[in-house]
Amino acid sequence: DISAYLSTVSLINIALGLAVWGILSLLDFPNPLLWGVLATVTNYIPYLGAILMMAVLTAVGFLTFDDVGKALMAPGAYLGLNLIESYILTPIVLGRRLTLNPVVIFLGLTFWGWLWGITGAVLAVPIMVVFKIFCDHSESLAGLGWTIHFGRVLSKNTSVCTTNMMSAGDNPVLELPEAPEGETSAGA
Repeated sequence: DISAYLSTVSLINIALGLAVWGILSLLDFPNPLLWGVLATVTNYIPYLGAILMMAVLTAVGFLTFDDVGKALMAPGAYLGLNLIESYILTPIVLGRRLTLNPVVIFLGLTFWGWLWGITGAVLAVPIMVVFKIFCDHSESLAGLGWTIHFGRVLSKNTSVCTTNMMSAGDNPVLELPEAPEGETSAGA
């Protein structure tokens, strides 16, 4: 599970590096492959990696081009790519790959953001993913792992819920037992 998270993040970072390489090539920026590789590596560092890349691209842009607009095109393009990656691509891909309960994500972001500020908000989801994986591999914490996981409802006929903890490797599923013959629940 941790390897799935790390491999997914690595693929996203490589995609960002390839996009940076492509955009900088189109902008005639010197050594675009170098900056694409650096973007891949620095994207593992929350916030500081993007700030470092912006600073480096800005410095190289001003050293390379006389026109201020052309000098700022590379850092601007990187900023746009980084925002798309951070706020659209990564949440979508990780959300499909590692299913977490949205309420738990919100609570985690709030707690870790309150505790550590921006750094906590950035690290909240990876911390929760690791914690969920830890809970899934511990019998005594399996219920907590299920709570963090966004379960699926199998049946809708009753108000009594039970948790069906399946074998290792399967996702825990919220199972609602069937109502006795002749009875229906208020919502059905």
